[in-house]
Amino acid sequence: MLDIKALEEEAKKEVRDETQSRAKRAVVTKLKQIQTAEQVLVNLRREYDDLMASIADGSF
Repeated sequence: MLDIKALEEEAKKEVRDETQSRAKRAVVTKLKQIQTAEQVLVNLRREYDDLMASIADGSF
């Protein structure tokens, strides 16, 4: 005979695990996007500094 309560608990656990897995993937994706954006910002600041230096030394 099938244990309905055990089956239900197992199904609920599977749903929780799937939800947790999707949530983790979403967090990882956002962290990667933030990391990429931070690197872009670093590069833009470096380019800005180079621009300001070239304006200051007259080579612009």
